[in-house]
Amino acid sequence: MGPTPAHAGPGRAADVPGRLPDVCPARGGRADLRPGLADRDVRGLCPGRDQPYVLGGELSPDYHQRSRIQGWREMAGITGMLSVLAVPAVLESIGGGTRADQIAAMGWFIVAIFPLGVLFAITRVPDPPFVGTGAPHLTLRTALVTIARNRLVRRVLLVDLLVGVPPAITGALYIFMVEFIVEAPELSSRLLLGYFVAGIVGIPAWLALSYRIGKHRAFTLGALWHCVTGLLFLTLGPGDSMGLAALTILNGFSYGSGTFLLRSVMADVADTDELETGHSRTGLFYGLLAMTNKVGYALAVGVAYPVLALFGFSPSHDMAAGDGPVPGVDALLAIYVFVPLVMNLSAAAVMVRFPLDANRLAAVHRALAERRARA
Repeated sequence: MGPTPAHAGPGRAADVPGRLPDVCPARGGRADLRPGLADRDVRGLCPGRDQPYVLGGELSPDYHQRSRIQGWREMAGITGMLSVLAVPAVLESIGGGTRADQIAAMGWFIVAIFPLGVLFAITRVPDPPFVGTGAPHLTLRTALVTIARNRLVRRVLLVDLLVGVPPAITGALYIFMVEFIVEAPELSSRLLLGYFVAGIVGIPAWLALSYRIGKHRAFTLGALWHCVTGLLFLTLGPGDSMGLAALTILNGFSYGSGTFLLRSVMADVADTDELETGHSRTGLFYGLLAMTNKVGYALAVGVAYPVLALFGFSPSHDMAAGDGPVPGVDALLAIYVFVPLVMNLSAAAVMVRFPLDANRLAAVHRALAERRARA
């Protein structure tokens, strides 16, 4: 049996709307629910989680301020995700509920706080003033053709697709890697929390770097950082708990860099598109970003599990019970390390010479101001 989700019955994790749990068949055939995909599962429970990207892109026209806004938004998002992930831990500490109850509590926690976020956005986050161009609205066909011809939009969407794969691989396979390669399954939940905390701590550093060298170059260095730290996982073996902890934290340091910098770049691209077409389509571009990012996550999980199954890997394998060596463990490590490596290197190659920097954006804004003054 490959590492596929177990069939869900009444009260199990799959009954929670929007959640795709990382379900591993445990010893004795019982379902062992683990937060392997907690990174994106929790966010998937919130249908409005992509709207802040659009608001962040429109709150300021400034090249660096946009990165600052998106950076703070990303830190807040990861903090909220950690708060949700802490719910099962709190319930465990007081001895309350089954695993399914704990996952359901995560969903109810989100249901409870989501209206508060909506209320705050409505009352405290103003829309920018609308500046009409007088031009007729583009038809859907014309908009799609224009987007297809926009080289900068195509590059950003391609990069977003590529960088959607590595965190999905990490989320889907990290617990397997910890259990079957380092053989320290008791550390997985704590180290995952450390991974996300490192992502929060790293965002101000990547933001400061983007001020000095530009957001596209900072994005490139973040992708390369992920490549180098990911390769070091090849050095781990049974019992390397300290090395695992160190590499998890170092790898997590670049967790949020790609997300917030790329969304800041897309806001700049939307301005250049407005200059070329006379239409402001920031919401459309951010909607496309949300789509390509999710496609990357889906492809990663949809390919990784079947490939592992082909190599005979099964999460129900129990060496302690005399099952012998774990089949497919080399394939597990190879997918965990080299798929993100290839994706991040490809993304870095696309972004390293991205032509839109602070100077060019300033020129775009001057041209837009002149055109609006004449209107």
